[in-house]
Amino acid sequence: MPHAFPFLSRSALAAVIAMSAIAAAEPVAKPKPTATATSHQGGNEPDQAIDGQGMTLWHSRWGEPRATLPQALTVDQGAVETVACVMY
Repeated sequence: MPHAFPFLSRSALAAVIAMSAIAAAEPVAKPKPTATATSHQGGNEPDQAIDGQGMTLWHSRWGEPRATLPQALTVDQGAVETVACVMY
């Protein structure tokens, strides 16, 4: 049966169809970001800085023994991504 793309061989047409099917498939799920910190206060763990909840937060340890400065929060997104905004 003739196809609509006579300039393509059957194998090339099959490849185009396969690539179109892949492009139309659902996007691959991104890995979930992880957060680590140099310290944290119990109840304010690093993952709470990136959980999307407005009422949770990460906080460095304020109890004894006190955390020394500087403190850091590191977010691993699993891939290079552009960060549009950081709210604190």
